[in-house]
Amino acid sequence: MNYLQNLDSQLSHLIFQFIPHTSLTDILFSFLSLKGNSIVIWLLLLGILFLFEEKRNKKFLVYFITTFVITSFIVIGIKDVIKRPRPCHVFQPIVSYHCPTDASFPSAHAAAAFASALIFAYFDKKRAGFYYGLAFLIALSRVYFGYHYVGDVVGGGVLGIAVSYIILRNHRVTTRSI
Repeated sequence: MNYLQNLDSQLSHLIFQFIPHTSLTDILFSFLSLKGNSIVIWLLLLGILFLFEEKRNKKFLVYFITTFVITSFIVIGIKDVIKRPRPCHVFQPIVSYHCPTDASFPSAHAAAAFASALIFAYFDKKRAGFYYGLAFLIALSRVYFGYHYVGDVVGGGVLGIAVSYIILRNHRVTTRSI
């Protein structure tokens, strides 16, 4: 286990150092991170889709909200049990961003982003690549700022995808039986 934590730490530090910390990347990743409120990005996307798409499955909104709420509760529960310190508390990165005080694993941003991406992609297949790319960038932004280890965002992403998959699988079963 110590080997995996060490590897995770080294990989996270490598990514942190590899991506240049310029004012442009700071602005981009700050927007994607939105200081703990990255759900705002998905809500904006939701509003745009409802505004410009003439036929939208209204159940989409129910699945989106359900997935987000369930994912959030699971993340909070896991964070309370694991209590992994954030890399910005452990390594004191060279940038001076405000480091969140809660636990690091799993990344709530990554969980919400990938849960949202799967729901959006399920109902809007033609833009699936965009949704998954956005989720990846949101997760990457957390490593960029030193808020999370790579393992945190991977764990959060897997959790978000799993919750969305289970909810959508249930959706397919109930729509077939009607």
